[in-house]
Amino acid sequence: MSEYGTPSDSAAALDAAVDAALRTFTRLDEAMSREPLRPGGWCARETLGHLIDSACNNHRRFVIGQPPGVERFDGYTQDEWVSRQRHRDRSWESLVSLWTAYNRHLAHVMRNTSVEAAEGSATASWATDPITVGWLMHDYVRHLLHHVGQIRDWAERQPRTWPTGAPADMTPARVPERRTLHGIRHDLEPIDPGRHVADLFAGSHTPEAEGMWTYLSYGPFASADTMRAWLDSCAVTSDPLFFAVVERATGRAVGMCSLLRIVPEMKTLELGHIWYVPAVQGTGVNADMALTLLTACFERWGYRRAEWKCDALNGRSRAAALKLGFTFEGVFRQHMLRKGHNRDTAWYAMLDSEWPAKKPSLERLLR
Repeated sequence: MSEYGTPSDSAAALDAAVDAALRTFTRLDEAMSREPLRPGGWCARETLGHLIDSACNNHRRFVIGQPPGVERFDGYTQDEWVSRQRHRDRSWESLVSLWTAYNRHLAHVMRNTSVEAAEGSATASWATDPITVGWLMHDYVRHLLHHVGQIRDWAERQPRTWPTGAPADMTPARVPERRTLHGIRHDLEPIDPGRHVADLFAGSHTPEAEGMWTYLSYGPFASADTMRAWLDSCAVTSDPLFFAVVERATGRAVGMCSLLRIVPEMKTLELGHIWYVPAVQGTGVNADMALTLLTACFERWGYRRAEWKCDALNGRSRAAALKLGFTFEGVFRQHMLRKGHNRDTAWYAMLDSEWPAKKPSLERLLR
């Protein structure tokens, strides 16, 4: 075995060097990557670019130098990458990713080079005596550690900073009141089981209503009395805070909605438990409900984030969220169990900073 160890030894040393380097590189932001490591010297991104050039050239040497190999290894100018700036426009994060990928592959090449193949030798342009592939692998890791050490030493001399979010007012939002909210064509009235049950049961238990309860955790109800008992429980909770959606022109309750997962300290809440009788679906009632609740949420109570969540299989609810201006944020897999079935939950949200641009769109839906 060579005094420099086996190719597998070099591979292990290279992997360890890359792991250690990444802990340093992640401390640097774009601006720091452009600061010289010493007066008149390279910056971190120029140093990393040189190491990428070194990786490219040595990959060729490691491969072609194996028996039967060649008689002479090509050289390259150390400053060539810096003057050429092949990756000038890459972000620091992208440059680090490229460097990492090159070196993970070089470690793979080393690991799959036999001890016998590593003894393949040739004369280098910078030396008079033949050198082996094994020595080149060892020297590559030594060279990489030297330059990574320069970046590490510079980074450790810099004041340590930690990225944080934008400054925020920590005053809690207001707790929504149990009071009627007036929309354009509908009023959102706190649930009153005696007043609302007849309209809600009659409108939601018709042949046209078949399937409307599929994605809800309750319903359909066997009778108006059964629904009344459920409404009784809804009327006394504050989270969820349930409302009946009442058509102002007729005085009929045509659906329900609620505010839930209300966290005033974090200024977040959710719109949920939303359903309408089939007779009013598609008439703008949903836009009126959303406009009313979101106006109160952002303009009256001081919330920063309003959420909309639904079963990922509920295509109508997902389309409605987008139409109302919510942004899709992803799917929480196996998030809930509902009526004996799995529920993956699709998450949507709207922010207070987005509301001034979203509100006119909702108003246009009601014209």
